[in-house]
Amino acid sequence: MAAWAAAWVPERAGDRVAGLGLALGAVVVVACLVHFWGVHPGSADRFLILLGAAWAAVNLRPAWVAIPPRGRPASGTVAIVVAGVAFAVGLFLVVQIGPRTLLLWWLALAWVAAASGVLVARHGVWRWRVLLFPLAFALFALPVPLRVLNPLQDGLQEQTTRLSAHALELLGVEVARAEFVLELPGGRLRVEEACSGVRSVTAVTAVAAFVAFLKGFGPARGGVLLALAVPVVAAVNVLRVVGSGLIQEAAGGEYVQGAWHEALGVATIFAGLALVLGLARLLGTPPAPVVAPTGVAVAPPGSGWLPAAAVVFGVALGVAAVGSGCRTEARADEVAPLDEVALDLPPWAGESRAVPANVVELLAADRQIYRVLTNPVGAEAHVWVFYWGTTTAVRGYHHPDVCWGNNGYRAADRWAETVDWGGPDDAPVAAAAREFRQGLDRQVVVYWTQEGRHVWTDADERAAERDALGSSFGGHQWVGRLLGATADAGPRVQVVVVVRGAGPAARRDAAAVSRRVAAEVYRVCPWATPAATVR
Repeated sequence: MAAWAAAWVPERAGDRVAGLGLALGAVVVVACLVHFWGVHPGSADRFLILLGAAWAAVNLRPAWVAIPPRGRPASGTVAIVVAGVAFAVGLFLVVQIGPRTLLLWWLALAWVAAASGVLVARHGVWRWRVLLFPLAFALFALPVPLRVLNPLQDGLQEQTTRLSAHALELLGVEVARAEFVLELPGGRLRVEEACSGVRSVTAVTAVAAFVAFLKGFGPARGGVLLALAVPVVAAVNVLRVVGSGLIQEAAGGEYVQGAWHEALGVATIFAGLALVLGLARLLGTPPAPVVAPTGVAVAPPGSGWLPAAAVVFGVALGVAAVGSGCRTEARADEVAPLDEVALDLPPWAGESRAVPANVVELLAADRQIYRVLTNPVGAEAHVWVFYWGTTTAVRGYHHPDVCWGNNGYRAADRWAETVDWGGPDDAPVAAAAREFRQGLDRQVVVYWTQEGRHVWTDADERAAERDALGSSFGGHQWVGRLLGATADAGPRVQVVVVVRGAGPAARRDAAAVSRRVAAEVYRVCPWATPAATVR
């Protein structure tokens, strides 16, 4: 224990204070990540990345000791102060609107900047460069921003579907493709988001970066290995879809579902990792170990109180930001008793059904209902209502254009639907409407999303797709209102109404059901009654 303390605990009191402040900041970032992982269980394995970053830092000690300390107190302290202010602002926003992806990156980058400032101030640029890999590698634990994830997912899904269809045809299997659905003689094979490989990209890329570190690759060879990670993921996921198709045709569809499907996905990931390791072997050999020369000073000169004071200043700002955010937060804790929404909406008779498990997992809403309505002439409408509290609405925004597109539909028509639900004349719901088509199947969809009383506009939806703090309403407006005084924001509610069919009759039915559903939602959730808005 004494040997460990001598190696890792700073000798100077100022350095110990600075280290304690950085440790507190790291705890805050990890706590926000744990909250995010609780909503996204599929990402919880990223804690291994944090362990890998810590392991890399420990194993870089010989290279660290080999470089004499040449601190730059002035420039390092300035970086600490700037990073402390940024970290405090990020904390203020997290308290108000929860750990959104953008805010997780904000906090993590601010912490990395503060840690870099301490290293530069006390040890110099060259020692900081030694620890640059573990500092950067830890960022792989963060969720991928939607403005990067969505285009990547679309591209991977498109290429996976297209290449899988061609490969199955070459293997003699009859294939008809509709968007991301492959029609095979034995049934439909849907290339969903997960099957496109988008979830594997971060994991395989992180492994590629770590392998490049272990191999001692420089920026050139390391960049080549990272660049090859994405096509590796695409290739193995094409193999996964092709293998699923062949298994379905040979043994039956039940062998590409449930546990069999998950097992094939795990095998795909291991295949990708094996390919990355093989490529790394082709690119180079492990480096010789670095041996620290004797007589090189480990501890930097001086007391270290200047950067320590800057870190303490940042911690104090963070505490003040949390307190201010708690006082001004607009979190609405109103209960959303969606089960009290009436089953029958005359002339429509309703039936309550369980929300499918994949929808529950994908959207992670706090509450949700699914109703099937039928009118006297046999028309059928499907109604979905979802509710998220302010801090739980941290998943990526999935609107019908994404969901229906993933299931092989295309939007043949788009329009705005004014849902006059019988409330105040100046507050109808400005909803979005689509007519989706897949072969002979037609569906009319009317939907809207709102935060508190505010119904999202097209600009809000575009901002949510880019993960710009949730929407332009709950995110962008904080810039002009005291960095986040989102007093008008609140929990998120989304309503989706689906009517099978097309043409004027289906559109009238969808509009009529939307009006009745809206009236019921606002009856049981009066806090969500919309304010006047223009779409």
